Amino acid sequence: LVLSSTVVSGNRISFANWDSSAFNGDAEFKLVAVDNSGNSAEVSHHVFIDNSAPAIPTGLAVEVSLGNTVTSSWQDVSDTQAVSYQLWRSGINLSGNIEITEFIETGVPDGTYRYSVVSVDSIGNISAPSVSVPIVVDSRAPDLTIIKPTQYEEFELSLGFEAVFTDKDVVSIQLSLV
Repeated sequence: LVLSSTVVSGNRISFANWDSSAFNGDAEFKLVAVDNSGNSAEVSHHVFIDNSAPAIPTGLAVEVSLGNTVTSSWQDVSDTQAVSYQLWRSGINLSGNIEITEFIETGVPDGTYRYSVVSVDSIGNISAPSVSVPIVVDSRAPDLTIIKPTQYEEFELSLGFEAVFTDKDVVSIQLSLV
């Protein structure tokens, strides 16, 4: 691959925004300068081009406790390039870059979420996401309202009861006389 440019004025040249995505590994750059008299100078520079994503984290486990505390943990990747992790909840990076394999989140709003984790190497390459884990956080008591009979309604013989609730996860309701 040859990159070339002509210096029009001054003594500095820049090859900005060079796309190195097709390269990976050790590379040597050679720069040759030629002046008006035909004299040339050559210098070289060795670099390491890293376009490889680190390994994908595995073993993601997500638990809800104390109503709205979510604890996520995963296996440390064996890839020596991975230096940190990012924990994601439904498309939002919760953790920034962290160097540990556990994250505790408190005060999680009620809802249904999908958690995943990625690894990040020292250059900033990000792995593909782990297998996502779905969870439901439900820390509120059901919203229950008696609509029949009305408060202090008088009746004799038979009485009908009717209640409404907004929660979608109610599995049982008991009626008792206290």
